[in-house]
Amino acid sequence: MKLCLYYFSGTLNTEHVAKALQKEWGEEARLFRIGWPFAGIPDPNDYDMIGIGYPIHAFNTPKVVLDFFRQFPRAKKPKDYFIFKTSGEPLHFNDCSSRKLIYRLKKKGYSCVQEFDYIMPYNMVFRHSDGMAKKMWVYAEKISAFNLAKVKQGIVERPRFRPLQGWYIVPFRIEWPFIKTNGRHFRIDDQKCIHCGTCIKVCPMANVTMDGGKIHFGGRCTLCMACSFSCPENAIKPGMFFGAWIINGSYQLERLEKDPQVIMPKASHEPHFNKAYDHYFADCDALLARGVK
Repeated sequence: MKLCLYYFSGTLNTEHVAKALQKEWGEEARLFRIGWPFAGIPDPNDYDMIGIGYPIHAFNTPKVVLDFFRQFPRAKKPKDYFIFKTSGEPLHFNDCSSRKLIYRLKKKGYSCVQEFDYIMPYNMVFRHSDGMAKKMWVYAEKISAFNLAKVKQGIVERPRFRPLQGWYIVPFRIEWPFIKTNGRHFRIDDQKCIHCGTCIKVCPMANVTMDGGKIHFGGRCTLCMACSFSCPENAIKPGMFFGAWIINGSYQLERLEKDPQVIMPKASHEPHFNKAYDHYFADCDALLARGVK
């Protein structure tokens, strides 16, 4: 079976999961990263199955993902797909994040057969310990194999939303107009910037440019934080976000996974949501122990 994984990723958490899914599926899996411009889109009608991945933004699908699928080709015949989404917190507020996306794709002839959640390290709010980041990544890889086994066996577990379910996420869509304004207020600390161009290279929306030796931020920002997260000198001030909200520097997940000196904690001791993290890992253990039926 041929699989195409369409995904959006800023600080690469979702890309890590996409690559884990691709590896687990095998040689007939292809990756397509959503970014600006929306061009060269693989025709979904050429694939037996498609997967759609995104990082949850303010309990919703990022607007850039919705915009991308607005122009997505229609299915020539009914076609199944699955969703894989990443977030930094294992909260039920995230349960309805795909509702608008699923509705949009349904009108184009696509049917969501599975939705998978992956908890990955935060790229803002607070930085996880190395041990916790390693644990998130190790579990993400394990669950990827489990999830794809269900897809390959044709198991259908469609996301179901009750009529009033998810009303609480609608106000958080204020982020969509907010990011256009906030994105234009990103600033460079000239005392720190070394003009390496990393922020330009990592921006999935081609929103960061250099003109006359100065960095400029345009109007296509998605608040993915790739630029500030990846800046080697921590020289970017992301608009209204400051202080502890700014996380700088890759977690280097592959290195952490292989490093025996980094110990995965048995229980969470993070600044927030400790019980929720512990429940997430316990649920993962229960699924893996039960196996696919």
